[in-house]
Amino acid sequence: MKAAMKRREFLAGSGRLAAGLAAVALVRGAGAEEKKPPGLCLACRDGHLKATGKNDTWAALESIGAEGVEASIGEDLALAGLFHPDRKYSAAAPAGIEAVRRRG
Repeated sequence: MKAAMKRREFLAGSGRLAAGLAAVALVRGAGAEEKKPPGLCLACRDGHLKATGKNDTWAALESIGAEGVEASIGEDLALAGLFHPDRKYSAAAPAGIEAVRRRG
């Protein structure tokens, strides 16, 4: 069976969809008080963030209005899907977890 869409096309389309939904949410919420259930936040999968074309994970999250990221964790606890021009992220040590918490 042949796939209807290639992975790259899916990721690019997903990024555009997320950016569009974020833009709609911003327009609808302009000047309005935020009304979201407590304890919930908008998050995005790390694999979709590069499709935004931003320089790093944190700029990509901000551009689509996401507050959190669902990150893939390797067997060595590397967070390879989180990207930055100068840094690599890992959850293998407390300092690495703190670097992610500080957003860079």
